[in-house]
Amino acid sequence: MATYGTYTDQQGWEHHYVTLTSKEDVSEEVLRVAEDIFDGWFSDEARIDWEDFLDRMDGTHLDGHGGRELDLGSQADSPAIRKIKAHINRIRREG
Repeated sequence: MATYGTYTDQQGWEHHYVTLTSKEDVSEEVLRVAEDIFDGWFSDEARIDWEDFLDRMDGTHLDGHGGRELDLGSQADSPAIRKIKAHINRIRREG
């Protein structure tokens, strides 16, 4: 289940985020964000640097969550991340 939170950065700006950990949390909007990042940064690469890929996703503003920033959590093997990776790998295979 997605969790919501707020934090204040060093400049005093308040940020609202949504943490996605389950595969059910990964919406079509999140998959579109992943596709955009793949197309813009990784489509010509022989292999994907998943740490870099996921870092680029983190912080993206999601309309479907009231403009909150995307947080993929701290577990690199969460069901949400596995779903995103599977989606991108399917796109790569289909060309």
